[in-house]
Amino acid sequence: MSYQEKRSIVYMVSTLLISAFYYIYIFRLHPEKGLDPTPDFQFWGIAILLIVPTMLLVNFLNHLFFNIANTIATKEKGDSFSDELDKLVAFRADRNAYSTFMFGFLIAMGTQALGMVAYLMFHILIVSLLAASLMWSSSHLYFYRRGF
Repeated sequence: MSYQEKRSIVYMVSTLLISAFYYIYIFRLHPEKGLDPTPDFQFWGIAILLIVPTMLLVNFLNHLFFNIANTIATKEKGDSFSDELDKLVAFRADRNAYSTFMFGFLIAMGTQALGMVAYLMFHILIVSLLAASLMWSSSHLYFYRRGF
């Protein structure tokens, strides 16, 4: 398995763990706010502002620790250069992730246009953010496995 494939799997696992901890935070620690028909916008603002830097920090730490562990295990530096395949894979993975998030964003806004409860919009936005991260990782894995 190549360095890029291992990295994609590590990012997928970390995204799944972040989403699990996030939903434990929302539904276990604050069950009264998670499905409240009259939303507390301050709570949702804090929740969204916490998940974005958390995802960035965890992905940065994953990248750091993964590179250290990979270097120790294989005795070779993993990502020392990138060629056209790497750039093409990154471009397509970014496109897929952005499309996934925008689809979720449009659905979230559609719920508000139809007059549905506001917490549904926040849940859809956060799920689409996590789905975009998973799409990015799985697209990387798919395109590297495919050799395209």
